[in-house]
Amino acid sequence: VTKCTNSIISTQFKKMLAERKKQEKDVYKKRGAMSMTICSKFRDQLSKLIKHLAKTRTSYIRCIKPNNHREPRVTDHMVTMRQLGSAGLVIAIDISQKMFPNQLPYDIVWDRFRCLLKASVDPELDYKGRAVVLLSSTLKGDDRVVSGKSTAPYVCGKTK
Repeated sequence: VTKCTNSIISTQFKKMLAERKKQEKDVYKKRGAMSMTICSKFRDQLSKLIKHLAKTRTSYIRCIKPNNHREPRVTDHMVTMRQLGSAGLVIAIDISQKMFPNQLPYDIVWDRFRCLLKASVDPELDYKGRAVVLLSSTLKGDDRVVSGKSTAPYVCGKTK
């Protein structure tokens, strides 16, 4: 292969051959007269793979079939949940909800976001009342229409 007429391929294979010879010399130096066994090669390859995986960011795409009949706009929730469960996504979502909650106590909402409020708020109001005033004035006009009904972008004290 090193006698290939294509200069790019020939150069790359020469580099690979030189690296392999260097590795063999290093192994010989490390282990003395003992040659590299299949087990030690596997161990080395596995450690390289683990190092490489540690440097990367884990992500994957999993396609979920909404139904077994391949019909458009039809979702079989049992089929979908079974696929999500087998992919481990239900557990991952559960963990991420616990780590990054989307529900905040009223006092934290008030402390974090009161700087967005342009008007003053009655100091006699409890934290829930302050949060309602804050969110309604800040998110005014952000209502969405879902199934013909207008919904607010937030709900105080309830899960949407």
